[in-house]
Amino acid sequence: MSDDDVPENILVFNCITTLLSHLPRATPLEAKENLAWSKSSGTQDELKISDAFARLAVSQHGTVAVSTNRGHELHLMICATQDATESSAGPSTFSGLSKPIVVTPVQPDNLNGRTACDYMKSLVEDWVRPTLPSHLWILSKMYMECADVKRAEGPPGVTNFSACLFRYTAAMSYEKIKRRLFSNEQFIDSLRSVTHVPIPSKSRQILQWTTGSATDDNEETSNDFDLLGTFVIITEERTQLIDTPIPNLVKLAKNLPQSKNSSYKIYDDDTCMEFHQLLLSLLARLGKALERLSVLDAEHPEDYSIQFKKSLDNARMYGYALLRLSKGRAFRVHIQNIGHLLKHYHLTNKGVTTPTGEEPDKDGSDEDLETIQHTDHVGWLRLVVAPFDAVETVIMYVTSHRFFHTSIAVKILVAPLASGPLYPWRELLTHPKYFPTRDNDVYNFSPDIPNKELLEFVDGGVSTASKAKEFSAWVTTVQDGWTNRTSTSFNYQQMCQAVKKLVDSDDLPVAVRETVEEVHTTLQKWYAKDKSDLAYDQESVITNGVNSLYKALHPLSPGNAFFCNLENLRYQGAMHCEACLASLLPDDNFSKHTTQPVQPGKYDEVAIMSKLQGYGRIIGVSKRCCVVCVHYLFHLANLPGGQEFAIQGSHSVISACTLPPWTPSDVVDKMIHYFAAMLRRDLIALRQKTITFDWDRKVAERGYDSHEFNGGMIATIGIW
Repeated sequence: MSDDDVPENILVFNCITTLLSHLPRATPLEAKENLAWSKSSGTQDELKISDAFARLAVSQHGTVAVSTNRGHELHLMICATQDATESSAGPSTFSGLSKPIVVTPVQPDNLNGRTACDYMKSLVEDWVRPTLPSHLWILSKMYMECADVKRAEGPPGVTNFSACLFRYTAAMSYEKIKRRLFSNEQFIDSLRSVTHVPIPSKSRQILQWTTGSATDDNEETSNDFDLLGTFVIITEERTQLIDTPIPNLVKLAKNLPQSKNSSYKIYDDDTCMEFHQLLLSLLARLGKALERLSVLDAEHPEDYSIQFKKSLDNARMYGYALLRLSKGRAFRVHIQNIGHLLKHYHLTNKGVTTPTGEEPDKDGSDEDLETIQHTDHVGWLRLVVAPFDAVETVIMYVTSHRFFHTSIAVKILVAPLASGPLYPWRELLTHPKYFPTRDNDVYNFSPDIPNKELLEFVDGGVSTASKAKEFSAWVTTVQDGWTNRTSTSFNYQQMCQAVKKLVDSDDLPVAVRETVEEVHTTLQKWYAKDKSDLAYDQESVITNGVNSLYKALHPLSPGNAFFCNLENLRYQGAMHCEACLASLLPDDNFSKHTTQPVQPGKYDEVAIMSKLQGYGRIIGVSKRCCVVCVHYLFHLANLPGGQEFAIQGSHSVISACTLPPWTPSDVVDKMIHYFAAMLRRDLIALRQKTITFDWDRKVAERGYDSHEFNGGMIATIGIW
């Protein structure tokens, strides 16, 4: 889609979400669960199955939305989110046209008459990641083959398909699983910090042995049984599978009762410590297998296929064991039992955080993971093994009596490439139509200011943050230079010039000026001297000074990071797949509404709408929806003739995103109204923090030494 084709209010919305994506929230947003119009078991089951389809359809970093049309044939409509920056993506991911299209995946060229299951096995044997269309074709055929075998041979015939799909999913998702396992190591580190597990019979921490639901209790018991019967039992002979013997758990595994009584417990005084050791061992072994897969993928040794398959089998085995463990009663009760020890760890070990102000790792972002509270170990582990859980959900569905379909057909809804330009942010902040002049939230008691003053504040922040960025770059040069002082690559002149720039700056904060001047003077003396005791003392002074400056000036604060991004603000967002799919589902045919689309006449008849007739409004998504999409779906549901949507829930992160260009203009305006008000509140909150901190800084600078100011450029320019 050319930039000229993008309506102005869409450009405005792009600008608003881009600004919000860089700006801390004045009031933190809450993640929400199961946003469905009906809480009936049927709706929830269908949503769970659709989510599982989506989780398996997605690859490493993307997002996929799924809607189903359930007749004699099961139709899956798949839509993938595609970033505007990923221009190398194929035509199955986004369209260069101004309208969406629907494409049908075709079988791989090298299928050679094999079944989908056999083809999947061959991919894993000599791993080559399939394209999205091939991936979706393989999955749809595999599901149907599994259903047919169940009908013909009964449950025993399903085992081969289940193992094959588990292995294939491990290959497709190992990077995502690894990222979730290691991205916040405090989860694992806190578990490792527990060296003694309280005796359950005497513990005051275990408040709830049962869930309160007979169905959930039975499911937990079943998972504990399966953990013992499928994994623990084999560790007696294959002792190398885990790090520590677990004789009491093995004894239970060898003497499981015939029936899975929901009152049966595998977590007691004799097994609690062994269970903890088993948990740590499974996490370590899964992590090792995932790390090995990454190394093999990068190095590609001669015996790549053999090693990859071995590591893949390990990832599948330990992933399956952790899936069973994560869904069992023993794990839930265990986390209750040691919860006070984990909380103490989190309070006393803040961990190392990424310096604020640096560009986030876009590929490594995971909003679902960010939504998990740092003490929610159950939620974290279930998210880690979510791809394996999706395999189990789909296999159970296609082999159940509820699956009556004769075939499965997959189609891909291909959205237009998201627009690139942004509405100028300075014009936005003073626009009488697009940007509110006052806060209409009666519950918001923060002071209100004119938009003109707000713009002056932002302009001033951009100027000041530019200086902070310069200081950060200069002190990084100093730090790197001094670190290399004993190597042949040491460049004294370059380091000295960077220090001199700091000395000569009129904007350098009083809190660090004395340290900068001391480093500058001592550095010159040190360079002129031979190695001696005096030079050694000077090295110590310089080292301490450089470290102090680096702590004070290098990490950009969140406020400064926001202003730095405004210097060259670009749109790097996407049209989210759930928004695109929802906008084209039945009952939202905009040509039937009295509201006009953003470009009258251009999108009055989107040809593919006839191809989406019969698809339901239960939308499975491979991860939680963003806040923006939740509001968008709400407004679509409130159009004349609209119906509510059901999605798994929302996370609390706002990312840069756009709206489908065929969206009715009044819906776009409502979205602008809501999120522009949020943007205004966030900017005012940032301004208030700046004023408050600036006052505290001025007071502090009169009474504290420079080493107290280690919060980045907070102390320098008053932006927290």
